[in-house]
Amino acid sequence: MLLHFLDTQVTCLFHEDCILPCSFIPTGAVVIHWYKQQIPVHSYYYNKDQFGLQNKHFSGRTCLFNLQIAQGNASLVLRKVKVQDRGRYKCYTSTRKGNQETFVNLGVKG
Repeated sequence: MLLHFLDTQVTCLFHEDCILPCSFIPTGAVVIHWYKQQIPVHSYYYNKDQFGLQNKHFSGRTCLFNLQIAQGNASLVLRKVKVQDRGRYKCYTSTRKGNQETFVNLGVKG
């Protein structure tokens, strides 16, 4: 079963760090994928960050709250936000209980 939620709107200041919110119900092992359209932004599985597929535009600028993932926090930190970062992001989480997609619309000001 795939759960969907209404889009969350986030506005961040240019060149500041920004948090894109995402939460899920934690049950055992979790897979987290963040995408912008189809572009891989950040992935987490096997209990660690996976940068193999990350788009170079986001290289070195993303992280999760790794110590809070077990509590259901899949929020993404995007550092030094650029104008090109604005758009719609998808947070995909997968656990034993099912899959969930959350969308965040990022606006950039400043």
